[in-house]
Amino acid sequence: MISKASIKICLKFVLKFVNNLFPKKKNKVFMEGSPTAESSAVSVSNYIAENYDMDLVYVISDKKYNVSNILHESIRTVNKYSGSLVSLSYIKEFITSRFIFYTHGTFIENNLNRQITTNIWHGITYKKVGVMIGAKPFKVNVTVGTSKKTQEMFSEIFGVDKNKIFISGYPRNDYLINNERENIINRINPSWINKKVIFWLPTFRKNKFDDNQMDGKEVGNPFFIENFNLDGFNDLLTELNAVCLLKPHPNSPTYEIKKGIDNVHIINDHWINNFDLTLYQFMSVTDLLISDVSSVMLDYLFVNKPIICMSSDLEQYDKTRGFYFDDIEKWVPGPIIEEQNDLFSYLKEFLKSGEDEYEEKRTRLRKIFFKFYDNKSTERLVEHVLKDNCKKPL
Repeated sequence: MISKASIKICLKFVLKFVNNLFPKKKNKVFMEGSPTAESSAVSVSNYIAENYDMDLVYVISDKKYNVSNILHESIRTVNKYSGSLVSLSYIKEFITSRFIFYTHGTFIENNLNRQITTNIWHGITYKKVGVMIGAKPFKVNVTVGTSKKTQEMFSEIFGVDKNKIFISGYPRNDYLINNERENIINRINPSWINKKVIFWLPTFRKNKFDDNQMDGKEVGNPFFIENFNLDGFNDLLTELNAVCLLKPHPNSPTYEIKKGIDNVHIINDHWINNFDLTLYQFMSVTDLLISDVSSVMLDYLFVNKPIICMSSDLEQYDKTRGFYFDDIEKWVPGPIIEEQNDLFSYLKEFLKSGEDEYEEKRTRLRKIFFKFYDNKSTERLVEHVLKDNCKKPL
């Protein structure tokens, strides 16, 4: 009996051959972000739709998303799957597109000679990814970079020439500095308008789709802290007039919060999308970030707000997944906290005093990882890739 993996390999081989045969429409753009409403994918798509006469096709890989209110009205969408199979519509749109943008790759291999492919990716990594963990070098024309430092990093991670890494900045970060706090908070929950909004974003550990894939240590709760005192955390947030929204990694197991906990909420990308927002639009209105070794900590440097690295399994994570940096502490833009009591004490002291001892370090790291601190990253990238091709007149 032929395995599903073998069928997938054969299908990819056939589609690669088919893609090489079909003519490409010079004004057609194919965008695939993961998750479906990924902030960079949305930002790039909307900029193209507003400034170019292009036929832009946006991939829907999860039908639970409603992107009609976050995408420009001229953008067409295509479902990636038909049942459990890749849809014929997805194949047709891809193999006839001249320009390909993606954040995590595409099912069909692109043709570099006939398709201009741009790897937006999804963040500056702390952990080993790509070629460093056995992936093949990325076949792309352009890779998004943010500084000379990340140009060097991405060359190694993706196995591409540094000359193909264009320093534009991440498109999704444009949303971070377009702060519409009052409007967005009122849309979500008006009672939070005078509260401190803490955003907790742990990185990937256990894969809900693959029990054999584990980075760090799984402890059975979304905080990744053994025996986490949820009641105590909820009481502390009440005392500090704060609310915490925790968003597990999309590939992590599903967790729930017990009844009676009013200040801690488990959310996901669909929850954010229901308010017609992308992740980074929502993140722009938060007041403090808690993470571990997620790339989001570096993106958050744009808003110059406090960042806490909460990780009780840092050493084990290094052993199971590995870090890009040997001296990880040097590159973390805030305190590294391992115990929940230390986290509670830090939050209490900081939110009451407002004293921010890590602002200077955040500023220094921002200069290393980002060349630009504005909201023009999307514009720089799109105009580098598309140039004056089908550009609308001013």
